[in-house]
Amino acid sequence: MNPYDDRIEKSLLSLLGGPVDPRRWAKSVQRLSNHYVSEPEAISPWNEPWAREALLSYYHPLNQSRARRVATQGGNLGFFKGLSHMIDLGCGSAAASLGFLQVQKFASLELIDRSFEVTQMAKALVEASGLAPSDVKTSQQSLELLSAADSKSPTLLILSYVLTEAHSLRTLEQVLKKRPDVQALAILEPSTSQDGRKLQALREPLKDLGFHIWAPCTHAGACPLLKDSDRDWCHDRLVPETPSWWQSLESELPMKNKTVTVSYLLARKEPRPSFSKPDQGQTEVRVIGDRMEEKTKVRQMICRGENREFISWFPSRLGGEAETFHLDRGDRLIASDAAWADPRGIDRSKEYRLSLEAIKNLSRIDFK
Repeated sequence: MNPYDDRIEKSLLSLLGGPVDPRRWAKSVQRLSNHYVSEPEAISPWNEPWAREALLSYYHPLNQSRARRVATQGGNLGFFKGLSHMIDLGCGSAAASLGFLQVQKFASLELIDRSFEVTQMAKALVEASGLAPSDVKTSQQSLELLSAADSKSPTLLILSYVLTEAHSLRTLEQVLKKRPDVQALAILEPSTSQDGRKLQALREPLKDLGFHIWAPCTHAGACPLLKDSDRDWCHDRLVPETPSWWQSLESELPMKNKTVTVSYLLARKEPRPSFSKPDQGQTEVRVIGDRMEEKTKVRQMICRGENREFISWFPSRLGGEAETFHLDRGDRLIASDAAWADPRGIDRSKEYRLSLEAIKNLSRIDFK
């Protein structure tokens, strides 16, 4: 696990009432987990002390790590340029805000949730983090009742696990029509097949509302995971940043999170820059599948257009850099023409066999 921010950890522990109590917290975590399993569309019960305990001790670090990964992707693309105000709607413990503030500074932030107690908790965490903008406000609203803007500041609207609780995506469309200040959207959803595919299906309605998809997609065409599969969904995988009590808390729980996943969309009302340069033989690629080892061959699904595609290679046969070559789900690459020189299979599900030259010419766009 990656180390956690010390100031945020101290603030979390203060709100938890300290000292560290893994056994008690674990009971709360399991209770909240059971709540989500039995009532997946119910509103999160953050007004309950046991639910806040589970949120702060366990779910907050995971969600903050997810948000930071998404924000880092956006930062690599220049997604935040010109944005000065951030709204975290359905903020909970402000995990999404903090994940984004670890990557990008904003002039102002509005934390919105249904509960006054929850927004005050979120504000306390943000202000104790050392990452807070000079202007931090709170309000009690929901997506359905989000009020019209009182300023024209270019705004990023974060919806972290909010659409899961909304009855219809039409609600989001109505909000965007009355909020012209919202120039950018960051939507994070649970990485389940059902929620992930719902999120992928939102790409077209957002385009109709004048938005351009910046991430995770490398292209504006139809999503191959929706078009050619009934259950696949798009998500990143990452190693979370966790506080010092994590190992003790997980030892009391049946679930373990050495890695976590996140499904997301980043969209803006201006086109995304292209990293592909066909005239220079460069193509932007995103890894959308986990590593599959098939005897002596390694294979992974990639995305660069509307068709399902795979790359594969033989580490021991090729030797050299191929033996240590490793890709994670969500990695972005710039590939040379050498990557596409040896195609196998049919057009709608083609596999490209990588040579050692192709592997050497793959340029990874790292997450920092």
